[in-house]
Amino acid sequence: MPVTSLLRAAVAAIVLAAGPWPAVADVYEIDKDHTEVRFTWDHVGMSRQGGRFRDVSGTLNFDPVNPGNSSVDVKIKVSSISTGVTKLDEHLIRSGEFFDAQAFPTITFRSTSVAPTVGRTAQVTGNLAINGVTKPVTMEVRWNYSGAHPLGTINPVFKEIYVSGFSATAQILRSDWGLSRTVPFISDELRITIESEFHRKQITSPQLPPEQAGAGAQPLPNTPPVGVPQGEMPAPSQGLTVPPPGTPAPLPPSEGGPPHATAPPPSAGPPPPPSGEMPPDGLAPSPLPDDSLEQDGITNPATTNEPLDPVDGLGN
Repeated sequence: MPVTSLLRAAVAAIVLAAGPWPAVADVYEIDKDHTEVRFTWDHVGMSRQGGRFRDVSGTLNFDPVNPGNSSVDVKIKVSSISTGVTKLDEHLIRSGEFFDAQAFPTITFRSTSVAPTVGRTAQVTGNLAINGVTKPVTMEVRWNYSGAHPLGTINPVFKEIYVSGFSATAQILRSDWGLSRTVPFISDELRITIESEFHRKQITSPQLPPEQAGAGAQPLPNTPPVGVPQGEMPAPSQGLTVPPPGTPAPLPPSEGGPPHATAPPPSAGPPPPPSGEMPPDGLAPSPLPDDSLEQDGITNPATTNEPLDPVDGLGN
């Protein structure tokens, strides 16, 4: 090797070893249509009741190579609370016994640290502010997916969208934020579950070269392609290519098929809607009304029209 090449290699090695380098992370925004923040409580030992917040917004700075460099900032409108019981929602928001929506209309969560644990999971700690009170909370978070939107091959709405999806859980004591009304009849403990999708708006983290990423894809390292079970990490060269609609699925050897045998193509489905326009998810719209309990995922119709319980003030 020429002396000049040796010198260049030596300089490059010294520069790389001189880190640490500034953390870089891709910038995402919450997909409000595919984000749910749900909470449940114990109702006098008989059942767990719950609700959700419908208006959630925020940003995510996500470094898929070094997740510990990531951060998240979320805002939730208190007035968007929905338990499936209109009178209960109004009581929670306007009575002053629970939320003070007029003085503090927004709940916020700002992460302070991300600690990767096992596989695709991490503990995300941050400050949760409710009713003007700020307390630390740690969430257990799972990274589900990053890549081209799987619906992009069948619905132009999602064609140019790069998305990341996460699931999270946490448990808090509501009295820590001054929400102590009806304790202990209604549990102090609240269980929180979050399902959220984020759309990438800015790329700053290292990306795989095109020859490894596949045609038209920009997968992130350690990200499984569509169809790979969670927890099974493929080699980065597999990319995140999405098979075209109607591609036959391979038969596993356990079902009698050779390694490359394919299942017969699926039968033709129903024709598209007459309008020719695909709904945002590629699915038929739900016939449920906006105020139905089923739409909120809470199946307890018996409580829908009951007046507020004078004992617990929660209408259940």
